[in-house]
Amino acid sequence: MQRRWVVEASARRGDLLLADDRETLAVETASEIGAPFVCVIQYARVHQLDLIVMGTHGRGVIQHLLLGSVAE
Repeated sequence: MQRRWVVEASARRGDLLLADDRETLAVETASEIGAPFVCVIQYARVHQLDLIVMGTHGRGVIQHLLLGSVAE
């Protein structure tokens, strides 16, 4: 089941970046399974990354206070 999620996420990411941007920008995407903050930290260390860009879900203020955000 989780493997299918990774495959679907990879396919959807491919649709988010325009072909022109894909050629001119050095963009790397990845899908990991596990606790988000742990996966992000491990991935950044392994790949010696200086910058990670993450989107948020655009939750409301109350949901944000209750659930938090990995992006922060």
